[in-house]
Order: sequence, then structure tokens, then C-alpha cells
Amino acid sequence: MATSRLQNTISSYFKKYICLSILLIFNYSWADNIEQIIKNSKYVLGSNQSYYKPNSPQGNIVNIAYDSTKIDKVFFNAISNSYLFERLASKPKGTRYIATQFWLDPLNGHGNGDAMYIGVNPPNLNYQGQVHFSYFGDSTGAVILNTNCAFGADGGSGITCATEFKAKEGYKYELTAKIEETTTNTTTLSGHVFELDPSNNIINSTEIGRFKILKGARGITYPTSWIEGSSDSCDELVYTRIEYSPLWFNENRDNIAKFSTIESNKCGVYVNRINDNSTTIFYGNKKSVFIQNVNNGKVADIYAGNISNGTKLTQYTKKDFNSFNQLFDINYKGISYNGWPIVTIAVANNTDYAVGAGTGHSLLIQKKSDSNYQKWAIDEAKNSKYRIMNIGDSYLMMDVRDASDCNSDGLDLILTYGNVECGGGHISDYMPLWSFIDFQS
Repeated sequence: MATSRLQNTISSYFKKYICLSILLIFNYSWADNIEQIIKNSKYVLGSNQSYYKPNSPQGNIVNIAYDSTKIDKVFFNAISNSYLFERLASKPKGTRYIATQFWLDPLNGHGNGDAMYIGVNPPNLNYQGQVHFSYFGDSTGAVILNTNCAFGADGGSGITCATEFKAKEGYKYELTAKIEETTTNTTTLSGHVFELDPSNNIINSTEIGRFKILKGARGITYPTSWIEGSSDSCDELVYTRIEYSPLWFNENRDNIAKFSTIESNKCGVYVNRINDNSTTIFYGNKKSVFIQNVNNGKVADIYAGNISNGTKLTQYTKKDFNSFNQLFDINYKGISYNGWPIVTIAVANNTDYAVGAGTGHSLLIQKKSDSNYQKWAIDEAKNSKYRIMNIGDSYLMMDVRDASDCNSDGLDLILTYGNVECGGGHISDYMPLWSFIDFQS
């Protein structure tokens, strides 16, 4: 793992944020090809958005470099950057490590330095997440100054510092690697992580590690960033979106190096240029959609954001950001007896849960299973407007509970025979119709 990291040499420049939108379309006449329609949703690209085709199938998910005029042949005492996880699944399959790598070079300018990195391991199947701060070099005579640290790095010489730390969607993580002290013979380093809530308040500050190496006086040079993947295929790579800051140096946020370019990536990556201080990178299998009621424009919403077995599904005004309780993944399962596509509707932010039929024709979030109550037949009624029918509950249709005001937020979604006025789609009074609309990135 260390070898591929040390071979990363990369670059990219970003300016403005432009939205990505996808319109996911089901078409009755395309029933035989709907699996590909779902998988290959069409992207409408903004003029300042960049797409980088895959060019390194055995490499990292993405490699990032920074403005060389700011970092070439310059020594720094500290290096920092931040990651805001705008979309991070509870188990982001395929994303192993989001990190910044740099060199610890002798101050005499003769080179022959050692590699280091600092970064975030998001939650996966084996643990709830970690942060790492590691040194790849000769650790002879080194002194460990934090119990999070141990000798050895990726199976070789060095020092690895790590602590449990669960990265969360909507939260920002600032990381700083710092040279605390140098002498003629030694360099002492520390790594820290700061967690900021959605209001940008620091809610946690943790020293990842601290150690002293017996390699003379050294400085930080030549930083790059990368996202390490796994052996999972690109088709299995879960959609992830991360807002990056530029690097800043010596704990001075005005002393920055902006993105330069993305030189290589494994599966294809999109880049939105927000401004000089912020760039969004996103990648993975993007098929999350809003399920929107044609009649009133409201969308399916998980009540109170409680993703757990038995939570009811309601309708609510569509949100364009932080709308993670309104996003669902449409997964093709086959063709039903009458030719309609059969799908499951998984919770995009936690694919262990899906939309299913409950008692009394209720619509609930349920632990995923192979039950027919979690399978849906999709029938196009008119112009990309669809009936969504439950296989297990007598082909009753997804609808909205009747009320005096069908435009109210919070009304329950239920299954009906199509005779509830709130679900009317202007084709007839008894046909509840829905559209599938992609999340605006």
C-alpha cells in the first residue's frame, strides 16, 4: 500500500462551483434495457465542471496536485487542509483513505527525504473510522511521544499513529502536520485533527500522534493529495462527494497553494470549481434520486431523518442540499409478469435499509430483505410519470394520505388502489403519479 502512495505525482486548478444534474428516466418501451438506463444515468455538465476519464485502473481513486509555484523548493513548518464530506455513506465501499502526502526533507537542501502522510479513513465494514499520521523512513533512535503511535508503517520501517475517529456526513475535518522542534540531530512532529459541525464550530480536537526522529533538522516539502481505493470494482464504488480546501502553510490560512490538476484516477472523477478556496470532487456509482409527487411537487422523506426499521415515509418539500433523508437508490431486479421493471428502493445514505410495505398499507423504512414487500413495479403512465406499485401488497400504488391540504409537509405516504386525490397526476383523479429526479450536486 505504501509503495503506490509514494509513487503519486499529480496536478489540477479549480475556480467555480457548477451544479451537476442527472435526470433518471424509466420508459415502458425500454423495459428490456432499464438496467442500463439506471446504471448509465445521463449527466448534464456545467461549463466550469471538469470530468476526468479513468486512466489508472490499478491506481488510486484520484490523485491531486497543487500550484507548483507555491510549493517547489520551499520548506514549511506546518501543512494543513480540510475535507467536508458532503456525501458519505455509512459504509462507503471502495473509499479507503483520504489523505495528504508530503516529504520530510533535510534542511541542507540535499534531498533524500522521507515520505509522510496524514488523513482520514472513513467508516467501513471492519471499524467505525480512523485518522492516521504516518512516517515512512528509518526509525532507528526515534522516540514515540503519544500512545497512539507505534513503530512500523505499512509493513516497513517507520512510525504509524492512528486513533478511532468516525467521519460523518455534513461535517468538516481539518488536519495539520507540524514540525514542533528541530535540533542539529532531531526533528519532532505532531499530527492533529479538528472536527467542525455543519455550523463550522469546532466540536472535537484530537492529537493523532507525536514523535521525534533521529534524522537531523528537517522541513515539510512537496505536498500532494490522494484518495486511496480498494480492490472493489468501479461498479461497486459508492457515490462520495468531498469538498476540499487548498493547502495552507505554517498555520496561516492566507498562505495557500491551490489545486493544480488531477493527473490520474481509477474510475473517473468529477470536479466542481467553487472558488479558489474550495473545490468539490465526486465519484462513484451515482444513481440516487428524489421520488417526487407529480401533483404537488413534494418528495418522499424519511420521517425525522430516523433511518431505522419501522420509520414511516412522509412527503416533504424537496431540498437541494443536505437532503440526505430524501434520497433513494433505484436498483433493478428484473421484469415482472406483465412486462414492467421490478426495482428495490434503497435508502441512499444507508443501503442496509429500503422502502417497503408495512401493516395497514403503510410505507416504512425497513431492514433490507428479499421480501416482495420491498419490490416495486414501475409503470410509465405518461411522459416520464410513473405509477409505483408494490409487489407484496396486491400491487397497490404509492400515494399520499388524503388531507384537506394535499400540499402539506409531513403527510404519510401509503399504498392505495389509486383513489386518493393527493396523489392525482392530472391524467385521472385516481392515478397517483411520481417522477424520479436526480439530486442536484
